[in-house]
Amino acid sequence: MRDFDQLCCEKCWHTTDKPCEHFIQCCTEGPLCHHDEKCEHEITSLRKRLKYEEQDHPIIMIGMGTCGLASGAAKVKEAIESELKKLNIEVTIEGTGCIGYCAVEPIVDIKLPGKDRISYQEITVKDVPRFIKTTLIDKEVYKEKVLGSHGKSNGVISLKQVPFFEHQQKIVLANCGIVNPISIDAYLAHRGFKAFDKVLRLMKPEEVVKEILDSGLRGRGGGGFPTGKKMGARSKTKIRSEISYLQR
Repeated sequence: MRDFDQLCCEKCWHTTDKPCEHFIQCCTEGPLCHHDEKCEHEITSLRKRLKYEEQDHPIIMIGMGTCGLASGAAKVKEAIESELKKLNIEVTIEGTGCIGYCAVEPIVDIKLPGKDRISYQEITVKDVPRFIKTTLIDKEVYKEKVLGSHGKSNGVISLKQVPFFEHQQKIVLANCGIVNPISIDAYLAHRGFKAFDKVLRLMKPEEVVKEILDSGLRGRGGGGFPTGKKMGARSKTKIRSEISYLQR
C-alpha cells in the first residue's frame, strides 16, 4: 500500500469512490471492514512507515518552515541532494515544519533504519559533505551540531531534556516538525481526525457544546470569550444542520 485510499485486497471498501463510515478507525486500528492477515499487515506496515518506525533506507527530514527557509534550509536541501547523488546513496528526503526552536534553524534530522531519529542544528551548506559522511556513511553522530534525539539511544540527549523543550507540553503542535505537513496519510497515521470522527459519528450537537465548555477553551481575539458559549448561543437547529452537512 502507498496510501490509505489504496485497496489492499478485494474485500476492502474504504476508498474515495465508496466512502466508509469507519475510515478513520480503519487507518489507525484496522482493517475493521473485514479480517484478513495480509490486509492487516499492509495497513499496519503503512502506518509504521508513515511514522518512520519501519524503513528500508535512511530518511532525512529538513525543517522547511518560514524560519528554516529564512535561515537557508532550501540551499541546505539542495546541497544534501547534490551530495547524495554524488555518493550514490539512496535516501528519502522530506520537508517538515518548525519544531519550535527557530533560533537554531536550519534543523536537519537523520533517521537510520532501526535507529532513533536525531536532530542536528544550524546545518549549513559548508557542513553538508562532512555531515553526510559522518551520519550516513560512518553511521556516527555528527557531534559538532547535534541538538537531541527523538529516542534514548546513541548517547545523545533526548530532545525533551534540551533546556528549550524540557518545560514544554505540546498538545495542538505535538506533531509539528515531526511529520510531513503536506501528507494527509502521515496525519492519519498519527491519529489525525480522531476527535473529528468522534464528533461526527458518536456525539450530539449538545454534547459537543458541553465538551467545549468543560474544556475551558477560549477565543484568541483578545476578549477571552469561552468558545463553548459562542457555540451554545447559536441555534441548535443550525448546529445540527452543519454537522449533518459535514457527515455527507
